[in-house]
Amino acid sequence: MKKILLGTTAIIALGALSSQALAAEKIKLGIGGFMREYVSNVKSDQTKSNTRMKLGQWSNTEIHFKGSTTLDNGLTVAARVELEGDRNGAARSIDVSTLTVSGDTLGAFTIGSMPQASDTFAVKAPIVGPAAFSDVTAWAKFNSTVNDANAITKTNGRGTTSDFVGGNKGNKIQYVTPSFSGFSAFASYDAAQNVDKNAKRAALRSDTGEAYALGVTYDGEISGVALTSDLSRTKYQGGSTSGVNDGDGQTLTRFGLNAGMGGFTVGGSYSHYKGVTRATTTVDSLDGNGWDFGVGYNNGPYSVSAAYNSAKAKGTTRAGDDKFTAWTFGAGYDMGAGVSLVAQYFNGKLKNETPAVATDPTSSTVNGVIGGIEVSF
Repeated sequence: MKKILLGTTAIIALGALSSQALAAEKIKLGIGGFMREYVSNVKSDQTKSNTRMKLGQWSNTEIHFKGSTTLDNGLTVAARVELEGDRNGAARSIDVSTLTVSGDTLGAFTIGSMPQASDTFAVKAPIVGPAAFSDVTAWAKFNSTVNDANAITKTNGRGTTSDFVGGNKGNKIQYVTPSFSGFSAFASYDAAQNVDKNAKRAALRSDTGEAYALGVTYDGEISGVALTSDLSRTKYQGGSTSGVNDGDGQTLTRFGLNAGMGGFTVGGSYSHYKGVTRATTTVDSLDGNGWDFGVGYNNGPYSVSAAYNSAKAKGTTRAGDDKFTAWTFGAGYDMGAGVSLVAQYFNGKLKNETPAVATDPTSSTVNGVIGGIEVSF
């Protein structure tokens, strides 16, 4: 009997030690990510002096480090770092770096470098292929005399193509509520949304432009139809009163909805943008709106889609609205083991209502084909 008690005591002691060891164990990061390689052939109606090469190649590679641990009190602490593997501009960079504390009844608090919550939860038209509507200008340059007067393709955290939400991946604070019958609310705050995403810190209040986003999302099923939806409002408080792209009370309101059944997904989104951009001596309106709609179908390893986009915004340098339309067809084949083949056709048209010179073109059109291989790991 004594031996049995001693043996039982030893087992309990070992169990306690094991529990302490497990509780004290640090987060171990796993490695993931993707590598995507594409080639393209693009046709443009530009003049000879502005024409880019018809053939192009694009690489998009990211290495992800992520891991999590659950504490004795039930809270989960997770870390995530996304490293850009390809040169974009001056140098490679850390794309996303976040720390998240979450719980079943607490929701999830995230702090670090990441997109606005309204971008993360945005529901858009289903598209198969590498090019979203806001990517069209990256594949083929529009005629410069048209593009220079266009507010739709302006960057620095703002734009009006229907699938563009805005903001950058700078330092933010984000909160997402627990899910209630498929509904969740979210919010994010950016103290300095014009600061480079690689900056180590962002002042709690700065002259580089605050931004925040509020919204609600739904992910569930009603009568056999899978539904995903979002409704959000993003506000840019503005920063310095000099500089063409500095904001002053700009807002972006958007809504998206997708419905899926039997392999088909149908849906799209609508965005309304309101605000101004301050130059040194002038104040220009950036009011605009855009919408997209698409249909996608997935059957085993095969997937296809067709989508259309229309957007307009007031010109930033001359009177009149600038307009952008695009449509795309895409197809994909999942080869298994994280390897997929994709192909896509796109067509985009940019129109400027009021050219600077009467002889300047008022529109520019591009169309192209993109194909490539995508590997996830």
